[in-house]
Amino acid sequence: TAIGDFHYKKGSYPNTVDDLERIIEDAHNENVDFILHLGDFCMDYKGSPELLSAFLNNKYNIPVYGIMGNHELETEHCLDDVIPFLSNREITFGEPIYNETKAAHWYTDLGKFRLVGLDTNFVYSEANDEWIRKMQFLRPEGTILDLSIAPLQIEWFEKVVADAASLGKKVIVASHACFIGEPWLFGSPDMDAVREIFAKYPKTVLMAINGHIHTDNFDIRDGVAYYDVNSARFGFWRPDKEHHYSDEHTYLFTDYDENGNKLGTVEKSYQTLRMGSEGWFFKEPLWSTVTLTEDGHVTIKGRKSEWEYGIVPDYKADWVLDPKFFSPVILDRDAQVW
Repeated sequence: TAIGDFHYKKGSYPNTVDDLERIIEDAHNENVDFILHLGDFCMDYKGSPELLSAFLNNKYNIPVYGIMGNHELETEHCLDDVIPFLSNREITFGEPIYNETKAAHWYTDLGKFRLVGLDTNFVYSEANDEWIRKMQFLRPEGTILDLSIAPLQIEWFEKVVADAASLGKKVIVASHACFIGEPWLFGSPDMDAVREIFAKYPKTVLMAINGHIHTDNFDIRDGVAYYDVNSARFGFWRPDKEHHYSDEHTYLFTDYDENGNKLGTVEKSYQTLRMGSEGWFFKEPLWSTVTLTEDGHVTIKGRKSEWEYGIVPDYKADWVLDPKFFSPVILDRDAQVW
């Protein structure tokens, strides 16, 4: 089961623990091997024990894995706050890079497959000639190459792929930013280097799966399936001066105490949400069930929703993407990659 950009933060987004429980219940019914979130899962790990418990301690004991998105970086001590909650299973982290105390890139072997989680949160400082982790909203001036995995992580990644190839394992690469398309379209500037590694070990990397773009895309290029997983409920974002939701447009807000115990549920207006004026949301959550086989077959079972209260993004701006690019759907797919 793949989840993209869940965006949980009380008072900022309408996403609920019930939304996650619904996805987990479906994962159990589909008898999946694991659940994977592709970054921007939670904006406040320290203040969201109810979400982390529902994910990591899910009642079916389904293995779960996650990666660092850019919004995981909203807290100052993000590595300490987030990394311990990326999985409920043992994963093998790479060595810390660029003077960091912890690494957020990792891999784990799942039978005949190897799942690799990359960290696309580095930028390059031209002034200091160094790679540093970008903090969300606090990106230092004079930095370039946003959404990079950076040279040292690229070196580590090739070793992990080469080792998988030697063992005959097929690789699934999970990242927040994508490795196909154009870098200005939320893609990693390292996409060429990453795809060169894919090509160097043919029929090893089966799928590169990512979030971040908040849309549903699938492509097969040079023997690798590339899959953008649509956002769970946060369908479109642009800063706006006026609310597109009015007082009568409401959502159910459930509050929890500092230990994650439920305090109660009340109906609130979308106008009370911090992101209410800047976001357009889906009525029901989206997720997908992905099935991969060693011989290169990919099947995706998608889900459909609709825009909350029928309010469709119509933002008029000189921007790189038209709102029509976004839609409350994840399509079904059936493809042979090799």
